[in-house]
Amino acid sequence: MLRIAELPVPQVGVNDVLVRVLAAGVGKPDILVRTGRYAWMPRFPAVIGIESAGIVERVGADVRGIAPGDAVYVNARDLPERSGGYAEYRVAPAHAAHLLPSGCDFVQAAALGNYQVAECLLRMAGGFPPARSVAVFGAAGGVGSAALQLAAARKWQVVAVASSSDRCDFAMRQGASWAIDSSQCDVPEAILDCTGGRGVDLILDIASGDALPRLFKALAPMGVIVSYGFLEGEPATATVPAMRREFGSSPGWRLFSMHSLDRQPMLRKEVTSAVIVAFAQGHIRPAIHARYPLQEVQAAHVAFERGGLHGKIVLALGA
Repeated sequence: MLRIAELPVPQVGVNDVLVRVLAAGVGKPDILVRTGRYAWMPRFPAVIGIESAGIVERVGADVRGIAPGDAVYVNARDLPERSGGYAEYRVAPAHAAHLLPSGCDFVQAAALGNYQVAECLLRMAGGFPPARSVAVFGAAGGVGSAALQLAAARKWQVVAVASSSDRCDFAMRQGASWAIDSSQCDVPEAILDCTGGRGVDLILDIASGDALPRLFKALAPMGVIVSYGFLEGEPATATVPAMRREFGSSPGWRLFSMHSLDRQPMLRKEVTSAVIVAFAQGHIRPAIHARYPLQEVQAAHVAFERGGLHGKIVLALGA
């Protein structure tokens, strides 16, 4: 369903910037758009792609603070339509072009969307008492590895949960304090072992399904599980009874979607700025599983859907 096409260079409005895209991230929303299952579908035919990084080529007459030659990150979550990333040139309102550090790695910058999600997930931890530990499921994936790095930068204890020994090794290189191979052990018990029986303040759950109820025993008092994906299906009906069995520890459970920030642009801007500062200061270093030229976009999607990733897949258009 994906094909390369020659299109005119987009026109720039008075409040817009024209970006020459050097790298674009490949993520789950792109797969959902391609297969017609995304809740925020663009109008077809569409240049798909959510996240990209590149160089400003031209600015509109009323744009201030951004100039040709500036490095910028653009995420379609800031745009009226979720599209435009897989293009050599894209237009965005100036407010949606986030300045990047000079001389940055554009392939790594194209992965910052995962860090936006991960930063929000870490902020979901309750502040009573302040969080100081987290268990990250899917720790070798794009969002998982981002969460490991951001949590390590906070000086938190980080338990990585991954599905194989090599993925655990990868997670340790991303900043995990411990890594648990979920194919070899009882994960909640292993989390308790890692933390001396205390449990963790925050669990980032991408799977849910039948596994969710057992995770509450791995929470520290006042701890919270944040579910941001349902790879194994809807949360089991036993979830609330499992919470009640840990009633004395006041466990919490909540859902998170990045789209909850669609009507809170200032909060999303704050999160994006925090991630770019961490990138500029070297506190995070996006892990790239593979880079593909734009002409091999179909192969990039196949690789993403195959799974087993160590970090992010990126399309390199010129970086």
